[in-house]
Amino acid sequence: METGILKPLPLLNKLKTEKAALDVTDTIDITKDGRSRKETYYDHIHTLFSLYQLSNAETDVMRNLSLAPLTGIPGRLLANWLKLCDMNIINGLIEKGFVQTVDGRTVTLHPGTGGRL
Repeated sequence: METGILKPLPLLNKLKTEKAALDVTDTIDITKDGRSRKETYYDHIHTLFSLYQLSNAETDVMRNLSLAPLTGIPGRLLANWLKLCDMNIINGLIEKGFVQTVDGRTVTLHPGTGGRL
């Protein structure tokens, strides 16, 4: 928001008029991990904005993962590459829904995050 064109109040008004306000009940279909669910525009935008709340370490994992093949990379290999002491950051990103596991070991960016950063 600091570098955006719109200030917070005009942005909120624009989101309200374009069906993305908190009180708008219109829904869109969201597919994640092979399951489809309905979500309001506000909830979806809230999830996307939460990318800005990631820690520096989480952002670093996401940026490096964007260099991996679309088929993914073994999570432990990624952790070793980034010199992480454990899998906690990667597992946290999986729990938040920004990273997905392909086979329980291979990780890739979740398509719902925009694919590439």
